[in-house]
Amino acid sequence: MMRARTAILRLVLVGLAGVLVLPLVVGVLALRGPPSGAGADDGGPSVIATITTGLGGRSPQGVAVDPNTNRIYVANSGSNNVSVIDGASNTVVATVAVGSNPRGVAVNPTTNHIYVTDNFSSNVSVIDGASNTVVATVAVGMSPQGVAVNPNTNRIYVANWGDDTVSVIEDNSFLRGDVNGDGQVSMVDAMLIAQYVAGLIGSGALHLTAADVNCSGGVSMVDAMLVAQKVAGLISEFPACGP
Repeated sequence: MMRARTAILRLVLVGLAGVLVLPLVVGVLALRGPPSGAGADDGGPSVIATITTGLGGRSPQGVAVDPNTNRIYVANSGSNNVSVIDGASNTVVATVAVGSNPRGVAVNPTTNHIYVTDNFSSNVSVIDGASNTVVATVAVGMSPQGVAVNPNTNRIYVANWGDDTVSVIEDNSFLRGDVNGDGQVSMVDAMLIAQYVAGLIGSGALHLTAADVNCSGGVSMVDAMLVAQKVAGLISEFPACGP
């Protein structure tokens, strides 16, 4: 009888010890934090800054980055404008008025053009990144939202939520031969084309559509020679495109 009571007492003491020890172990684990690799301290993604778009930039939605200029473009659907942020200082440096209820943003780093889908007005606002002004407005399908750019072909693709379509825009607002986008045709452009053809630089270093000065559908040393000839005054115009 005594042995039975002793055994029961031991079981009770062990149970109490478990109840007391368990919360202590849980508490230590909580103090230690998440497992290795689960947090910012272990090298994962972390928020390093928070930028306010100000009173003029309400309900931000779409965002895009121009890696060449280090400018960030934020579509503010509640205030019908786009905040331009300087990536070096994380501050808003300009606010550009666009259409009604802007949603999506895409950047062509080659042409420095920014495309903004205006959901309520069913169009796309084209912003010139150099002047921070709207240089064109293009009608698209109903209630456009998503937008993407192919910088090699200079075509813009717009997803129209309201009518289940995709609008394809071709932006030809560039100067043929001006492959570096500085607004003029110079020997620098000819050299860039030659370097691209030789494989010394990639497609991101020049405007490929503007480089195709003879409208052959590709870029070759012929284009570089034509640019050099025009700069030297040997020809007055590039070959005509189209039939």
